Amino acid sequence: MNVGRMIATGLAALAFVAQVRAAEPSSPQPAETHADLVVLIVDRVSRAPLAETAIDVISEIVNECLVAPCPVESRQDWTGTTDATGLLHIPARLNLPEAIIYVRVSRTEYWTAVYAATRHDTAGHLILRVERPKPKQTSNRSD
Repeated sequence: MNVGRMIATGLAALAFVAQVRAAEPSSPQPAETHADLVVLIVDRVSRAPLAETAIDVISEIVNECLVAPCPVESRQDWTGTTDATGLLHIPARLNLPEAIIYVRVSRTEYWTAVYAATRHDTAGHLILRVERPKPKQTSNRSD
């Protein structure tokens, strides 16, 4: 084999490796991706779905400790709205394996832990029972 040809083949191989490495993403890709979490939001008394309702969501990652309260490593807050059937799509960025996720109807006090729910609807969505929003107070006073 000709030495010049060997050098040309070696240079071509190096150029190919450089092109492949340049095409690779520079930032590491996440090892695991998480899907949106879809839950059915229902009134805890009547069990009726709460359609078109504002829902507050908290996703917390808590450090383990021996004595409560344990320190919170990270916390994300998000507010979404249920659809016409009462389904809420919680973004994947909040649905981390180590996170504790709580939901409540906006402007109420009753929080529900998502993974404490044990019942599912026919489509397999977790059913979360929450406090119905209180009706707005109107003042009948005349000053």
